[in-house]
Order: sequence, then structure tokens, then C-alpha cells
Amino acid sequence: MTRYVIGPDVAIRLAHDQAVIGDEHQILAPTLLRSQLLSSLYQAVDRGDMTRKDAERRLNYVRGLRIRLLGDRVLQDVAWKVADQLGWPDRPRKDIHDDCRQRAAGVARSSAG
Repeated sequence: MTRYVIGPDVAIRLAHDQAVIGDEHQILAPTLLRSQLLSSLYQAVDRGDMTRKDAERRLNYVRGLRIRLLGDRVLQDVAWKVADQLGWPDRPRKDIHDDCRQRAAGVARSSAG
């Protein structure tokens, strides 16, 4: 199984393209994805980049995806350690970096198997 870690920009693109995600793929995302997605769509509507109806369609599309939200205790502990090592001042950056490390580890395991 191939794992992909996505952020709100990719989620919006998938929704725009109405991408079909096969069972051989797993989508992972930071737990912040939901609030970041809502914020991004709201801002796009506010700027006039899309209609509210289009934003709602994209939001509903993403809600329908099978996404594993990465925010469990082990991931948070690793994120904390990484942030300390890199001197990062805020938690969201730690979580995103940790998600990338998890994806890399998963891809390595998938390739080895």
C-alpha cells in the first residue's frame, strides 16, 4: 500500500479534480487538515476565487475521503522531539514534519516488503 501525506492545498486539488483514490493508496494528514481546509476554502470564497457552492462541494468531497488523521500520542511525542531538535517554535510545524517522517518510514517498509 502506498501512503501519501497531504495538506489542505493537495486536498483542495484532489477535490477540484474529483480524483478517485484507489484502495491500494492510503491518505494520511495532520489532524489540523480539517480546520486548515475550512480556512483555505473560506479565504478563497472571500477573495472571490471560487463560489461558496464550489467551496462546499470541495469540502464535501474531502469529507468523503478515507483519510487517516495523524495526531495520536506516539506521533505527538515524536513531533515534540523533532521540534526540539530543530528549534521550531510552534506545534503545527512539528506535526507536519512528523507526518512526513511517518510517510517516509511507511514507504520504506512498503518497498522492503
